[in-house]
Amino acid sequence: MEETSAVSGTYSERRRSVRFRFLSKAEVSETGDSAGKRLRVEVADVSAGGILLVFDSPPPTIGTPLTVKIGAYLYLFGEIYRTANVRGRYRAALKLRGSEWCAKKKLSDQLAGKLFGTPWSFELHGLKCDPFKADVRLRRLRLLVYRYPKHRVTLETAADVTGLDPTYFSSFFKRTVGLPFRTWLHWVRVARSIVLLSSNDRAIKEVADLAGFSNIRSFERLFRQHTSLTPRQFKQLQKP
Repeated sequence: MEETSAVSGTYSERRRSVRFRFLSKAEVSETGDSAGKRLRVEVADVSAGGILLVFDSPPPTIGTPLTVKIGAYLYLFGEIYRTANVRGRYRAALKLRGSEWCAKKKLSDQLAGKLFGTPWSFELHGLKCDPFKADVRLRRLRLLVYRYPKHRVTLETAADVTGLDPTYFSSFFKRTVGLPFRTWLHWVRVARSIVLLSSNDRAIKEVADLAGFSNIRSFERLFRQHTSLTPRQFKQLQKP
């Protein structure tokens, strides 16, 4: 969720037209303060271990631990590490410390652990996140994938953004990050769709589009591959 300039002049114009306004709405409160004020916010972005929220009023101060409730059952826990005022709206970036799925009785323990284990980094368990911070080429690629999910990212596109030969890029990414590029890209999109479906106010087709899938059939296949559920079955779980 870095505030970074456009990753490449070749793609900046096209990306501007496809960036979504926000992922989902959520309810925020200070962790441990059950009687405290609850605020309605927008979830602008999610990334490895982080979430970006948009407030209508000034957010709590840096270091404040927050609980973010998305939909009926998904709770994310983190603390504010950066705030900014962008065109009269207030943004707060949180580092996620954990999550809780309050409807585990509707899921097998194994599946619940796979989807909502603590901490839940929004990516595959065991994924090395430090390389994205340490390597500016990978940061450019992550910015493209996270900020502009509807942009079609091929292996050739990823190699171009990082300035590497496509053949070398594949081995470089797997060696540096810990898994193949395509596997990482699919899970980033599935993780985003989990947040969108948890809000329970978007159609399946719209979720597929906002999460970056080229068509609903591809979305359903990959979602089921990663979660053992269809998007429709997962959406049904959101109902109290």
